Amino acid sequence: MMQPFTNSNKLGNVLIILLVLGLFLSILSLSFTIIEAFLTQFYIFSITINLDILLSKISIILHLLAGLVFISWIYFVNKDLKKLYGNYSMSSIEVLINPLIPIYNMWAIGNIFANVADALTGEDEYLKNKCLSLNKKLPWLFGVMFVSYGIELIGNRIIYHNPMFFIFSDMVYIFLYYIWLKISLITTKSIGYKIKMRNLN
Repeated sequence: MMQPFTNSNKLGNVLIILLVLGLFLSILSLSFTIIEAFLTQFYIFSITINLDILLSKISIILHLLAGLVFISWIYFVNKDLKKLYGNYSMSSIEVLINPLIPIYNMWAIGNIFANVADALTGEDEYLKNKCLSLNKKLPWLFGVMFVSYGIELIGNRIIYHNPMFFIFSDMVYIFLYYIWLKISLITTKSIGYKIKMRNLN
């Protein structure tokens, strides 16, 4: 009998915690950016600059950590789906390598979650609704990832010193963390539910 609490469940919960922290830090960063952009004449400006620099360093570490946990998590999600469905199509190598390839990974990550949704669809009303919600969020994920790539590629060449660019950038990353969080929650809950139902049968 399969164990109801698998590696993907554990890593999924860790990833969710990291994404919640990332979302919180992104909101803080946006708040500091707005203060720096519009309250330059106040004493609080100098305080927020120092806090924003510290926050940026913490955010980079958190972003890298979340990326490593995500790759590990999606690998174990793939293994769980292969246990649940012997004909699940994606290989472990695809799941590990494709998200690491720049630009291509926008499609690859969306394809991974589309396969997850297809595998779980049709089980019962609960999973059907979860998978429908997951599929609806994938275009948003692709779009916000595309915009974030654009920010990284052209930001420092064109409008890097424009305060409105920083505000826009922070808003994009808030939305990116939010979409990642929702997709991770849906996937973790759906697979956990499916494993629980399998163990009860």
